[in-house]
Amino acid sequence: MATKKGKQTKSKLNREAQRQVTEQEARVSNFVSALRRFLNRNLSIVLEELEGDKYTAKEAARVLGGLESAVQDAGLSEQFGKIRELFDERYEAIQEEFKATTGKAALLSNFTQQNLNTLVDERLLMASTYVTDYIGDIRSIVLESIVAGRKIKAREVLDTAEGRALANIETEVNTTLMAYQRALHLEKAEKAGTDKFLYVGPDDDITRPFCQEHVDQIFTRDEIDNMDNGTDLPVSLFCGGYNCRHHWRPVSDELAAEIEGEDSEQ
Repeated sequence: MATKKGKQTKSKLNREAQRQVTEQEARVSNFVSALRRFLNRNLSIVLEELEGDKYTAKEAARVLGGLESAVQDAGLSEQFGKIRELFDERYEAIQEEFKATTGKAALLSNFTQQNLNTLVDERLLMASTYVTDYIGDIRSIVLESIVAGRKIKAREVLDTAEGRALANIETEVNTTLMAYQRALHLEKAEKAGTDKFLYVGPDDDITRPFCQEHVDQIFTRDEIDNMDNGTDLPVSLFCGGYNCRHHWRPVSDELAAEIEGEDSEQ
């Protein structure tokens, strides 16, 4: 049973974890909203040229070929660069988190750092793919409208295409940021010789059964690696599964004893 101080520590770490998730989701949501405004503003310039019914499908296809270059020229790469900023900020925060609960410096091997950089690069590529899909949806809507004899209205086209692809970016970035955080904590713990992890995060109406069962408890790395969350995703990196809001917080042996020890005051 946790000591009174241990319970307070668990509560504090859970509040920190929940606050971090809330802040992260807000930052990612703001990024996607800004990306949507950027895309719509620059795609509208091309689509407005097609408004009315003056173009054949062949002529429209030629104009639509400029959609990708329109957003690239307007600074799409700079927009994607904001994703990297989100990961960089999380990296700095994890440095402090690790030291606070282990008392040790957070170190990484060059190999691990390279792997994490590759993970971020893949997310940037993923975001680019979703934007390409979004533009492809716009192109299909315009050509289908022209073939059907409907007039093109830029705002209506964007409203119809908007949502699915960009919403996927938001979910993927959130999921990867959490996996990135877990990977950092686990690798830093291994490097520092820390082998105890407190499972922290929300315990609310949408918490998965797996997370409800494990939250507030301490496990070793071997125990984590042998867990089954009912998905094909590894528990070490994805906890309860895709888009999970929980993570493994490394703790020192002393802090683990404080959290798990008998309360002499009871």
